[in-house]
Amino acid sequence: MEKNQDKQQIRRYLNGAYNSHEAKEMAESLLRADKEGILDDLADEVWEEALSLPEPSDQIKEQYKKEAQHLLESMQSQKRSFTKRILYMATGIAASILVIWGAITMKQQWDIQH
Repeated sequence: MEKNQDKQQIRRYLNGAYNSHEAKEMAESLLRADKEGILDDLADEVWEEALSLPEPSDQIKEQYKKEAQHLLESMQSQKRSFTKRILYMATGIAASILVIWGAITMKQQWDIQH
């Protein structure tokens, strides 16, 4: 009975239908499943199910491509955003150093003159 429960838990995990408590149980279950060979059985079942699914239509493939492109653009914009933040931070630090250096130099000139 426990073997079937482990399979069901792993399947829920693969489908993304789990909570944090079940994720902890999943880690323990995966250890047991690996020792008992359940993962191999489940991989075979999932593979057979995937083979039995119909080939996606051209429209669905096009939709997947658009979604992938959108995700890629989103990730690239986040990367650019991170680069901009680093650039702004470096510019701010350099400006602060220059202002402090200028103030020290000006004070030294002031002391020399007076």
